[in-house]
Amino acid sequence: CGGWSEEDTELTEDELAIFNDAMSKEVVDTQLIPKSIIGRQVVAGMNYKFLCTAGEGEDAAQYVVQIFHDLEGQNVVSTIYEY
Repeated sequence: CGGWSEEDTELTEDELAIFNDAMSKEVVDTQLIPKSIIGRQVVAGMNYKFLCTAGEGEDAAQYVVQIFHDLEGQNVVSTIYEY
């Protein structure tokens, strides 16, 4: 277990699948599009921070979606906040 890594990396197919699975269980007012991973934290599983956009062009808002991926493969959104 440790602290958060600070990064900005492209999503892998597995990470995109984790994001899509977790978000499919959430009720969100706007569509969030994942752009990159900005943090990872090893716990009893893995925490991810996804940098997302909502909207298009210069008016697009940025959000961070934190998702917990447990050792059994379950994905849960922990928090969503504006970046």
